[in-house]
Amino acid sequence: MKEDSIKELLTRRVDKVLPAKEGLAKLLTKKKIRLYQGFDPTGSRLHLGHSIGLRKLMEFANFGHEVIFLFGTGTVLVGDPSQRSSARKFVGEEEIEENIKNWKRQAAPLVDFTKVQIKRNGDWLTKLTLRELIKIASNISAVQLFKREMFQRRIGQGDTVWYHETMYPLLQGYDSVVMDVDLEIGGTDQEFNMLIGRELQRKMKNREKYVLTYPMIMGTDGKQMSKTTGNCVWLDDTAQDMFGKIMSMPDPWQNLQQQSLKQCFPKKSSQQTWQKFLWERESFSLSI
Repeated sequence: MKEDSIKELLTRRVDKVLPAKEGLAKLLTKKKIRLYQGFDPTGSRLHLGHSIGLRKLMEFANFGHEVIFLFGTGTVLVGDPSQRSSARKFVGEEEIEENIKNWKRQAAPLVDFTKVQIKRNGDWLTKLTLRELIKIASNISAVQLFKREMFQRRIGQGDTVWYHETMYPLLQGYDSVVMDVDLEIGGTDQEFNMLIGRELQRKMKNREKYVLTYPMIMGTDGKQMSKTTGNCVWLDDTAQDMFGKIMSMPDPWQNLQQQSLKQCFPKKSSQQTWQKFLWERESFSLSI
């Protein structure tokens, strides 16, 4: 890859590259890398925040890198505790399969599935023996797991941290070991989990794994966009609903880029709706 392409790839819609952007940039000049992002199918709909990661993965795929879309059919059984004040509810097998089907349909306008691999971590996580699970866990200290901000917050409030929730970073981290990846991508809320994966890969495979985080975007109520709270601009919303929700945000242009948004608008939306969106933005810019 050319230096200019690498610079844009590691800068645009990127919050951090760990342990160092320079190291990943150097690796990209030497070879095609293997990277992934995990998606736990905990709901039936994708929102605008998901589009940032999907587009970043496709940027790598379009440069010929090996991109893996990992459906968390194993980790979803535990439930990611990131940014949650209580444990997630159990998701059944039929619901998982239906959610995956819906996600593929909603992601289709953003993702060329001929350029990516689709895997499920339930294929290896649900087959782990007790001996293997103990071996994985022996690489990470309990103190390290309980340093998580949301765990500390819950404990400080007198709430419960369930044991199975502490397993989630270990299981997500083990995905990196199994797939032997060079890079993992995720939102800023996934930084802790992804760094656990980096440590596991270093200890179990004696190799480096880079972590790239992208910024989270705000929802319709000015708080972080989340499936749990429902403050979302959904990818399967009509163009009119997308427009209305975006314009109702406290700061409708924060973290939103025209190029990203246009690709997210439904294919059947009219050019008039998009032009109205751009006109409203121009009017907003002139007013300030």
